[in-house]
Amino acid sequence: YFDALPPAGLVGDIAQYTLDSAPRPNKAFALMTGLMTVSLISRNQYAVEGFNTRLNLYALGVGPTASGKEQPRKVMSDLAWRVDMAEHCRDGAASGSALIKSLADAEQHVLSLWIDEVWDLLFSINSGQGSVHAKQLGATLMSLYGLADKTFSGRIYSDRKENVEPIKNPYLVFGGATTPQRFADVLSSTQVADGFLNRLLVFNSGEFSPIQLPKVTQPPPKLIAALGQVMKAN
Repeated sequence: YFDALPPAGLVGDIAQYTLDSAPRPNKAFALMTGLMTVSLISRNQYAVEGFNTRLNLYALGVGPTASGKEQPRKVMSDLAWRVDMAEHCRDGAASGSALIKSLADAEQHVLSLWIDEVWDLLFSINSGQGSVHAKQLGATLMSLYGLADKTFSGRIYSDRKENVEPIKNPYLVFGGATTPQRFADVLSSTQVADGFLNRLLVFNSGEFSPIQLPKVTQPPPKLIAALGQVMKAN
């Protein structure tokens, strides 16, 4: 649970704009928005010095209905659109193979994927139940994690038209949302042991504010300019 002022820098500026523009301000989800947006906009152009760890991340917002957990998707998509990266944002995927094809076709192999009510995906990953679609998509997400400086070789299908060429440096930013009860329902030792939950940064809404009129409706020009500067990295 995040209960502090937004951090300094671009992440903090995005977090503050998220709070100011939200009908239901929430500090945890504002921080999530800042991290996911910078992760996407950086387009695999940065790495943590000394570790070569790339900035793509998987994030999960957990909060009750009407707590504002959709705000990260809305703000990130809007800011991406304002710097000509709207085509890199996707809301949902029909299957794991569809995600791979979209990532392969995306410029610089950069893509963000948001799944609302992600509990079905979490439930299906390590369960004998759940949908085949969600199970395949979950397996694909696990396979892509940590490959931003490597190569995704892909699967071989009986129908060669389904095959995708290896993807060099696939850069996926994943975000999702669910309620505390749904999240508790899918938690298991298998989920932790098999590593998918370990890949997620979980943002818990905690107590959230009452509905209010947003303080702003448009992002500050300085914020858009700063995002543009990040995109100019070589």
